[in-house]
Amino acid sequence: MDFFDKMGEKLAAAGAEASKKAKDVSSIVVLKGKIHSEESKIETLYKSIGEKYFLAHQDYEGDVYADEIASILAAKAGIETLNEEIKEIEGK
Repeated sequence: MDFFDKMGEKLAAAGAEASKKAKDVSSIVVLKGKIHSEESKIETLYKSIGEKYFLAHQDYEGDVYADEIASILAAKAGIETLNEEIKEIEGK
């Protein structure tokens, strides 16, 4: 019986270890999800700051970001042109 007792103890220890590892993995997944959520918030805030800066400085030619601002304005004009083409195709 000593053999079976030792085998049972080893199986119980292995089960407990597997359970702990599963809980650890689950905790890590939850924490990584929270990290991703916080990183998404930061990304949204960066975008908001950038958009506010752009709107506040789009008319300043001497701005350090003048080239980027000009590119954004050109892209917006291009989008508007494409939207007009879509409206023509749709018959609106």
